[in-house]
Amino acid sequence: MITNSFTILLLLLFTLLVTNNHHINAQSVIPLGKCVNGSATYYTSTSGFMCGFENIPSNKWNNQIPALQGFAPDEPWMRMTNVIERASCGECFQITGPKASAVIMVIDLCPTKGNEDWCSGKSNLVTHSSHFDLVQSTSWNLVAGTYNNVFIPTYRKVACPIGNNGPLRAYIGKDSQEYWMSLLFYDYTVGIKDTIEIQNSGQTTWTSVTRASYNLFEVSAGGTPFKTPLKIRVTSIFDEVITMTLNTKPAQGVIIEADSNFKKFSSSGTAVDSVTSSCQMLPSLIIYSDKLDPYRNTLKPITGSDWKQTQLWSGTANYASTATTPYQGATAVWETTLNGYGGLTVGKDLKLNKNQIDSISFYIKAGSTIAANNLVWMWEEKESNLKFGQITTSWTKITIPVKNDTSVASQFGYFGFKNLQNNSVKFYINFMELKLDSSVVPDPVGSTGGGNNNGKTSSSTGTGGGGKPGASEGAIQSLSKGCLYIMLLLFITFIAF
Repeated sequence: MITNSFTILLLLLFTLLVTNNHHINAQSVIPLGKCVNGSATYYTSTSGFMCGFENIPSNKWNNQIPALQGFAPDEPWMRMTNVIERASCGECFQITGPKASAVIMVIDLCPTKGNEDWCSGKSNLVTHSSHFDLVQSTSWNLVAGTYNNVFIPTYRKVACPIGNNGPLRAYIGKDSQEYWMSLLFYDYTVGIKDTIEIQNSGQTTWTSVTRASYNLFEVSAGGTPFKTPLKIRVTSIFDEVITMTLNTKPAQGVIIEADSNFKKFSSSGTAVDSVTSSCQMLPSLIIYSDKLDPYRNTLKPITGSDWKQTQLWSGTANYASTATTPYQGATAVWETTLNGYGGLTVGKDLKLNKNQIDSISFYIKAGSTIAANNLVWMWEEKESNLKFGQITTSWTKITIPVKNDTSVASQFGYFGFKNLQNNSVKFYINFMELKLDSSVVPDPVGSTGGGNNNGKTSSSTGTGGGGKPGASEGAIQSLSKGCLYIMLLLFITFIAF
């Protein structure tokens, strides 16, 4: 005979296992798009965010992302007409930075005016760049920590983690009453479209209401009081519709709850990405294209640049030279003169992971022919075994292997050229870029979140994350665990009786 206390102990063990399984699942995400690159800065505000979520009491949220754990996207990104690609208030993004990966929420707007460098939605390389202006005290600390510089994050749009399978909600705002009310929707798994529909009790028609630029839906009763129950129809960015009901007179602070939340996570209904772990931190592809730091409208190394000159000795460099005809499509060239034993390196504040990079390629030509073995490639302070052959006055493509070069450290921060002779050489560079390793899968432009920042070609970078099980494997693991728990429960029931 098994004692009651032992039965209780086994029940507690079962509860612990189930709770632990729930915790493991909470670490994964539901991707709504592929991993791509953007840019990131921070700002110090702690209130006054455009989306208005701070007005909702914190104990009224089911979203596991705190209302202030967020960011302000650049204005063109937020104002895009493509609702799937844009960044809208209340949507969630998984972003990977120098410190870690985290899920954060859109809570504000970074206006173009006064922030043209970062929030104009344009760069010299592509028509739109996805920029994250992170709240320093929350989001920045999570993904960048004490790092104090602009960085190029990898990100993707994901479903917001709504705790307890919580429903879609709407908060009735200030000055609302029986003739007029404002609605602030929140706790949605995926973003909502800019138009909702309202139906008074007893009516058969629906009235459309458009979201204001400050994220409120302002509803007028049309001269007579609202008739309850009032129905509200909300459509997700993937065209799933949820109907909510207001049963009481509108008043500030009233919260309307739907019976469910959005469960459709793509337009087609199939998974966008099988990988539920975080995106890898990837370097930007372009090193030089008309300017050295393509994410800033400047030609000089500055704090906050992406790629920049890290060392220059016994020589000169001009990153916007017009002294020679650029390679196809370029408007300027990178001109370098190295005197006897001089050198130049470029790099990033963040070190690059060797195993992610197949090679570095660029086009080079000489001011006048440079003899073979006159120039050598540098990995940080170290001369490599890669000595250049003869460099002529015609453009030639050079490819420097990275991943398969045993002399390259597992992480490196900068690289460049050194003159091995006691002479003076002049050469020009165009279109220097990284080729990612084949294990890092590129995504098409516009696959999510407003495009990419990755260069002159029509592709952006992406990856499925690092070595975690995909959807099918994860499903098998979950099924196995589920069977184990059922067997354990049956065993407990058997021995109890």
